[in-house]
Amino acid sequence: MDNFRKQIVDRVLLLAVGLVITLGVAIYLSIAGRYNYDSTPFVWQAALFQFGLFVVLVAILIYFIIKNMLVLRDPGRLNKLQIAETDERNLFIKQKTGSFGMDIVIFGQAIATLAVGVQNPPVFFALFASLLFVVAVRVFLAWYYRRMY
Repeated sequence: MDNFRKQIVDRVLLLAVGLVITLGVAIYLSIAGRYNYDSTPFVWQAALFQFGLFVVLVAILIYFIIKNMLVLRDPGRLNKLQIAETDERNLFIKQKTGSFGMDIVIFGQAIATLAVGVQNPPVFFALFASLLFVVAVRVFLAWYYRRMY
């Protein structure tokens, strides 16, 4: 149980680092942002999409940090989570969908999408579309393998 508790603490720290990186990129973009709002409507759309992506990314990170912190405080929840995460079926599905690697790709691509939105709106929309595609593939694979096995 102590080993699993350490894994949860490490997960919370990793999520906190992700939150700091996301907030750092947002602060950098607010300082170095060079939006010319009179140029084209695409700039406004990119700015709004960028803000929405930032809010969703921060909300997801905060949700998982709070969820894991609550698990650490309650031994019953910790036991349930350990049983759920060590279940062979769930481990098999995670392995088949490549969930950890895909999650890293999704987070990195979301940060890149946020960062490029200031400089070039067309590139922002291309990265955003590819981000949506990767998320759709991840969700489809998870759904498919849960249904299959």
